[in-house]
Amino acid sequence: MNRQQLKLILECEGIRTDAYDLDGGHESEQYVLRETHGLWSVFYSERGIESGTRTFAVESDACEYLLQLLREDVSTHTR
Repeated sequence: MNRQQLKLILECEGIRTDAYDLDGGHESEQYVLRETHGLWSVFYSERGIESGTRTFAVESDACEYLLQLLREDVSTHTR
């Protein structure tokens, strides 16, 4: 899975778009997917502070991990 496929899944599952950023942003209270120098990181951003960072060598692994986090966090769901 890549970022575009993940975005479609999140839309279909009713995950709030303001709950995540797939382009490496740093907004407050969002899950973030970021690519840096060929490595993929997933973390939670709160007031500009990153927490729970996990790094992956492959985009699909990072996307799957982020999907899991968003599914488990009920505050990210619109329905």
